[in-house]
Amino acid sequence: MDLASTIRNLIAQDKIKQAFDHLLAPDSGLDADQRNSIVLLSGRFKSVKDRENMGILDFSQSRVERAQITAALLSITSSLTEAQEPVVQTPKSAPGAAAYRILFLAANPKDSGRLRLDLELREIEESIVRSRYRDNYAIEKRFAVRPIDLSRAMLEVEPQIIHFSGHGVSLKNDAAGASDRALFWEAEDSSIDDNARGGIALEGPDGNTHIVKDQDLAGLFRLFSDKIQCVLLNACYSYNQAKALIEYVPYVIGMNTAVPDDTAIAFATSFYDALGAGKGIEFAFEFAKSSINLNGLSGAQIPQLMKKG
Repeated sequence: MDLASTIRNLIAQDKIKQAFDHLLAPDSGLDADQRNSIVLLSGRFKSVKDRENMGILDFSQSRVERAQITAALLSITSSLTEAQEPVVQTPKSAPGAAAYRILFLAANPKDSGRLRLDLELREIEESIVRSRYRDNYAIEKRFAVRPIDLSRAMLEVEPQIIHFSGHGVSLKNDAAGASDRALFWEAEDSSIDDNARGGIALEGPDGNTHIVKDQDLAGLFRLFSDKIQCVLLNACYSYNQAKALIEYVPYVIGMNTAVPDDTAIAFATSFYDALGAGKGIEFAFEFAKSSINLNGLSGAQIPQLMKKG
């Protein structure tokens, strides 16, 4: 594992001191400016810890300072590999049109538990609106999505980024845990084969759950592989879908187990904060994972990033 990946993993685990130790090691390969920046950040982090231990820094201010330090640390880390990281390619678009179209897909079938999908969309929109590069992004929204709505939206929007928010499905005997965003098939259902052990939950004609299997979703996205650059499946047990899609998409993010609703929302919010700040997909992913810990939430290890090839 390279230095940048090691640092990102340590930050995601909230092991900030160990991250500084790695960066300040003699063989880290940092140039003088980078090392000076790390030394200053390390001193600031130590000051925060000291004030916490003395009880002169309240919890809310501590969170703010830690978030600022982590963001700065991730920014420096990204510069170590930025030249090698494939960035989102600017698509051809009409004059004055946004460079990147985000297709936000939401489904909450009436026979499933209620999710705060409206809050997730609002947080994402606020992330884009307040960002430095807000004019580069346009969000198209589709709610109560049925399979036909998904197909039509792909044709109408031709998105570069696809964001699915809703329930994911797994076999009960595959489930590591439950959450608001998880649905389960009964393991004894003989109609389910090993290639269809998961899926995302859209709505059927009656408003109840319609499961879209991995290979069927991949079959649709394959037709738009020249357009799509990133897919974020913000649903439980979506890791299998991610594995099916990565053959056709440069970056796919899925969840390797059940994900709590508040964790999913926090991850999405920070992911688009970073994109709106002009960062690449890989940096945005690590930044979003670190925000889960910074917000005192569980599940920073649940989101998984896949990279084509």
